[in-house]
Amino acid sequence: MKGYSLVYLLVAALLPVSAHAGYTAPACKLSDTQMPKVTEDTGQKVLASLWDDRVTWDKFISCVQSGRSAWVDAGLAIRRFSDAGASEELDLALGEALGSSPDHILAKAALPDSGIELDWLCSGPDVDDPRFDSYALSMAEIERRLKALSQVKNQDLEPQVDACRADLEKSKQGVASFYRDNPPPK
Repeated sequence: MKGYSLVYLLVAALLPVSAHAGYTAPACKLSDTQMPKVTEDTGQKVLASLWDDRVTWDKFISCVQSGRSAWVDAGLAIRRFSDAGASEELDLALGEALGSSPDHILAKAALPDSGIELDWLCSGPDVDDPRFDSYALSMAEIERRLKALSQVKNQDLEPQVDACRADLEKSKQGVASFYRDNPPPK
């Protein structure tokens, strides 16, 4: 029994780090032909049709999380019409996409009247998401996003990169506080 306990502890201790070390963005389960077309006139209706069909909404969110530019743009377009739960899920998806396509997202954020708030875009991951539901996994995701920011080549985006980096560094404190106040069950 002692050997089993030692193996279990070893696996449990190493799993969070190794599981995240090979991060792969969620697969987009929609074809590009299924991408919603969002305009000022259709935005609210498109959002309602996505939100009302949870399966399609979840697929849409996974496409935004993937970081593919066209899907990020669709997520940003829908975000302009959302509120409450839809906004929160989009913010988290776009934040995750930041780790895959920071240049594209930050360029969009730099546009006048973009409506993109860096403090929500550059926050930590959703600690309720099983992929980030531990201190180690959440911190690894923040580090992945920080690494992506360090690879932004466009000098014009330097103010956005610096602000985003500062927000992500601040989110580390929030993650640490959350896990200090909410330790895993024993």
